[in-house]
Amino acid sequence: MFRTTNSGTNWYSVILPSTVATPFCDRVTFIGDTGWTASWGNIVFRTTNYGVSWDSITRIPRSNSSDATYCIEFSNKNTGYSGGDNGKIYRTTNGGFNWTLSANLGVGPFTSIYSLNDSNVWAVGGPGSNYIIFTSNGGLTFINNNSLNEIKNFNLKQNYQPRLIQKQI
Repeated sequence: MFRTTNSGTNWYSVILPSTVATPFCDRVTFIGDTGWTASWGNIVFRTTNYGVSWDSITRIPRSNSSDATYCIEFSNKNTGYSGGDNGKIYRTTNGGFNWTLSANLGVGPFTSIYSLNDSNVWAVGGPGSNYIIFTSNGGLTFINNNSLNEIKNFNLKQNYQPRLIQKQI
């Protein structure tokens, strides 16, 4: 992992805990000085100093040891979401220390999550069965927007609030 303090002119390597044995998901999410990321081995890492140092704080529960975490997103310093294999979304309400199953669609992996605020969260999944799910109640229930067969391999990215842009891979 690398970090910058001058808008990307220079980058510095960050030393991570030695427990890291697998690649990271493609997202680091920050709320103020606190940030989170996860490994495909479902280990959650947290920083409280803008990424200068990181600690492994927990492992996201998975029903299958080969299940992986592909994305992580926090809407505030307590509430976060992780997406992974087999159509599962996990939710935390204590800063990433404990995770519970929030959605189980039983289909392909969730590859990207975006939270507009504490209530409104979207997650996208694919490949194979591309889909978007949405919650307006902070992850208590999700609405499946059915299969999107015309769109392939997409992610949600923040452009500027509240607009979203689509990134074609």
